[in-house]
Amino acid sequence: MYERLRLVKTEFPSSHDQRLDGSPVGPSLRRPLAVLCSLTAISLGGAWNVTLAQPEQADSPAADAPTDAEQGTTYFRVGNRRLTVEDIVNELGSAEPARIAQLIDQPKALNQQLKNLRERELLIWGAENSPEIRNHPTVRRKVYQVAIQRVLLKKLDPEHLDPSKIPASAVKSYYEEHPEAYKRPALARALHLQVKTREEAMELLPKAKAAGPTAFRELVLKHTIDEETKLSSGDLGEFDQQGRYRNRTDASVEKAIAEAAFKLAPGQVASQPVPVNDAWSIVKLVRLYPEKDESLEDVEASIREILVRQTREEKVQEIMDDLRERYEVTLYADNLVPIQLELAPGTPPAHGGTNSPH
Repeated sequence: MYERLRLVKTEFPSSHDQRLDGSPVGPSLRRPLAVLCSLTAISLGGAWNVTLAQPEQADSPAADAPTDAEQGTTYFRVGNRRLTVEDIVNELGSAEPARIAQLIDQPKALNQQLKNLRERELLIWGAENSPEIRNHPTVRRKVYQVAIQRVLLKKLDPEHLDPSKIPASAVKSYYEEHPEAYKRPALARALHLQVKTREEAMELLPKAKAAGPTAFRELVLKHTIDEETKLSSGDLGEFDQQGRYRNRTDASVEKAIAEAAFKLAPGQVASQPVPVNDAWSIVKLVRLYPEKDESLEDVEASIREILVRQTREEKVQEIMDDLRERYEVTLYADNLVPIQLELAPGTPPAHGGTNSPH
């Protein structure tokens, strides 16, 4: 006698609508999307070697022996780790229909799958009992990530993560409240090399016109007097024809530079230096962004994603607020005072350049 795992998938085609022993599935078992799994003693003439652990002898119980209730639901056990019948149901029942059909038709495949599950549990047990593995930074980080996800999922309603559940009225309101994101004027992105005199600018102009991106950057690093943009290759950022930065009111590009940039093709250098207060700028256009006028229908999907993200962030903040109230938190900010973060010489700022008044 061998212990055999019997799997029934009720939504298979008729050829699979039966038990492993060939008997038909009764109407009472035809449950939508249900995978029924049970352990049944069947004489297989040695074709199967999947067995359940036998109960411990009464006269020699192990210190950590399972209870009677646990023994009745346990398939595999190592130490205090158990692989239960319910675990088997969840593992096999979550497989793709084609895979389940294969397990039904091929006993060897099912036997191999069960072996894989046993070996996985054994490896996990080995890892849990190895301090070197258990305390490895990568392992601990992954464990923390999963734990955090579980905490968040307890708080978040599934609808909070479903863009299709966002009301149309909320999508429309967001669209109307953020016109700058979906309706904007044409923008230019340009670089400049600024020097003190027109004579110096005219001397450098041929070199700037012939320079590729790397060579232009080297010219800027060597000659520009604009310290704000020096380390970013003279990057002026994105601005409209009036020199106004998008979403900024605290800085702008000189209008003369903006006008010169909009007359160029991408990669082209202005034919003449541009006067900027008491200095002169050689202007190079990097890219032109056409005027943008997107309809609500065009951006509805992206707005839904934004609103889902905002909702999730709000719920996460609620969780954080709740945790701060429940647990005592101590911050030792002074311990960070000795730490200094510095960029290596010549490293461009991460934001791609400083946009400041000229």
